[in-house]
Amino acid sequence: MSHKYFRNYSITFLLVVSLNSIKAQPGKESWNWEFDFYCSLNFSSGIPVSGTSVINTQEGSASISDKSTGQLLFYTDGTYAW
Repeated sequence: MSHKYFRNYSITFLLVVSLNSIKAQPGKESWNWEFDFYCSLNFSSGIPVSGTSVINTQEGSASISDKSTGQLLFYTDGTYAW
């Protein structure tokens, strides 16, 4: 492969990665984290505020908030959803 094609592929790759990283910026759907042993964090004020939840797991949790309001929609430990 010549250097010209390698350079073009490199520039294209960097452009695609840059554009995808702009889209990957967290929004309101990631304001609430539910994890660990009855722990939660809320990022809506810009500063993490701790709280409690019913989740009790060492790993493998997920939570989703509404993308326009930031209100917690559900969270799961992989077995149960709340």
